[in-house]
Amino acid sequence: MSENNNNNINDLLNNINNNNIDSEKLKNVLSDKNSISKLLSSPKAKELLKKFLGGK
Repeated sequence: MSENNNNNINDLLNNINNNNIDSEKLKNVLSDKNSISKLLSSPKAKELLKKFLGGK
C-alpha cells in the first residue's frame, strides 16, 4: 500500500476512534481477505464503489 493510502486509513481510524466506533473490529475485517471480499460484494458496497469510481 502506498504511504498516502496508509495515511488515509490512519485518518479514518482516528476518526472512528473519535466517534466511539470499534476500530479493532474494523481492523480485523479489513485484514481478513474473506471478510473484505464479502463486504465488497454486498449490493450497497457495489453501489458506493460505482459512485466513487465515476459510474452512474
